[in-house]
Amino acid sequence: MSARTQNHPSLPVAFPARDALYVSNSEKTFANDELLPSLPVPSLGQTMEKYLDSVKSLVTPEEYLKTVEIAHKFQTGIGEELHSKLLKKAASERNWLEKWWENVAYLSQRTPLVPLCSMCGFTNMEKIWLPTAGSQLERAALYMHFCLQFWKVLREYYNTVRIPGEVIDRLECYFHTELEEPMSPTNLVIMHNGHIFTFDAVDEYGDILSPPELQLQFQRIKDWCSKNSPGASVGALTLADRSTWAKNREWLLKIHPENVLHMETIEKALTVLTLDDAEPADLTGICREALKKQMETNHRCVFG
Repeated sequence: MSARTQNHPSLPVAFPARDALYVSNSEKTFANDELLPSLPVPSLGQTMEKYLDSVKSLVTPEEYLKTVEIAHKFQTGIGEELHSKLLKKAASERNWLEKWWENVAYLSQRTPLVPLCSMCGFTNMEKIWLPTAGSQLERAALYMHFCLQFWKVLREYYNTVRIPGEVIDRLECYFHTELEEPMSPTNLVIMHNGHIFTFDAVDEYGDILSPPELQLQFQRIKDWCSKNSPGASVGALTLADRSTWAKNREWLLKIHPENVLHMETIEKALTVLTLDDAEPADLTGICREALKKQMETNHRCVFG
């Protein structure tokens, strides 16, 4: 147990019951992953049947009959040749769909990420911890502390960014194991009032900051912002369509050499937290704030 935990006896130290549920010395979850069969390819008939079923609710009866006719021509024509090529592709890959799904369904899409791709969600914490005025930073600190604890367990989830491209985006992961070099970035990025801040989430011993320590940093950020005018809201640039954001990102990197360092700091960060001033009254308001308001205020978040 670290000295920091000893100084804060209210913080949980050990959870034997929880460990009994989640910690195991038996075989790892994915130990036999390579023994599983490769992703199968459905028959051409199954594919066409599923396609027609998905289309039916979106078109008129007349349009559906026309679609059935087109699907039949495809299935008995070029579809057979394409299906044969798909079978050849699947024979040499573990998952023939994975890269297509990643590139076509996500990275090639040129529409803005908000609200068409990004998601929002909420917890039911208010049932066990009633909201109180002035508790934002305390809650944010506890949230970030346990987020960091999760990072210690599943670090691959963090230090990953979606870099915009004019035609297709790419994913960059800066996570490294403890045996790899260099170390994974451990800085947090905090956004508030159009400004972007960063600080290290671990101390010199590699221990994650405690909730009180995180809350102190958040308070310093809010205090500074309260004494200064709103920032330039650079994050608004990420709300454009992906091709436009890619061009604007390149422009930002060219106009000043320090922007390269700033962009790397943001993109390689462990994770990003936004401290909003809004106080939604209910869960619907939370979701609306998380998505709709991001586009209205144009400064709250950065979307890869």
